[in-house]
Amino acid sequence: MKDKDRWAARAGWHFTASAVNKCSDGLDFAALLDRVEKEMPKAKPKVQWTMNNTLMAIGIKDAKLRKRAIAIGEKIGLYKDWPMSKGCIIPYVPVAVEAMVKRQK
Repeated sequence: MKDKDRWAARAGWHFTASAVNKCSDGLDFAALLDRVEKEMPKAKPKVQWTMNNTLMAIGIKDAKLRKRAIAIGEKIGLYKDWPMSKGCIIPYVPVAVEAMVKRQK
């Protein structure tokens, strides 16, 4: 995830987002949120995308950390102005997390 090669870093974050969604045993979500908050603003765009997916996954999966994940998404503001077709969910964390949680109910 810290590799200088953007594709290697992206693969690490992609794997992490998948692990959050599927088998989160042993993952420290709070520590991951710390890393995302610190590293995502400076990351390369291709890496930001997968870091954003990890942030969304944590916000959706962990109700206790949801407010923090949303706050990080608001603070960073990544994809806030992303153009989106009607009926789709924008990849802006505050919107995406709330929409996905609502769908699960």
